[in-house]
Amino acid sequence: MSDAKDKIRNILKDAGIVPTKQRMSIANLLFSKHQHISAEQLRYQINKIDKNISRATVYNTLSLFSEKELLNKVVTETNHIFYDTNLSKHYHLYDTISGELQDIDKSHVNVSLSGLSDDSLSIEDVVVRVRRTQSS
Repeated sequence: MSDAKDKIRNILKDAGIVPTKQRMSIANLLFSKHQHISAEQLRYQINKIDKNISRATVYNTLSLFSEKELLNKVVTETNHIFYDTNLSKHYHLYDTISGELQDIDKSHVNVSLSGLSDDSLSIEDVVVRVRRTQSS
């Protein structure tokens, strides 16, 4: 077995996840690089490799990986969720026209909760939604 597959198998086991064949296939695709991917994008890619992995398996596996903190769930719009394999602390820039989601270093965005009456609040995530304007 390859070192990459062993590494992914160990990541799953360390998270308390049984590394089934389907989960390993999904994890290999997901964790091959930092990426933002929707469930449908992942399902399309995984079906090129293994047509026997169902839509339900993809969605359930993404939910499990997110619950076990192997992925970050990024909600960009109602009913539009990306799964982010980059677990470092960062923000996101979402282009509402193209649907592209990009990472933004936290140092490039200034967000403050000062002035709010509830001082128990903390920033969990920031998604900046942008729309390109047409040049005149």
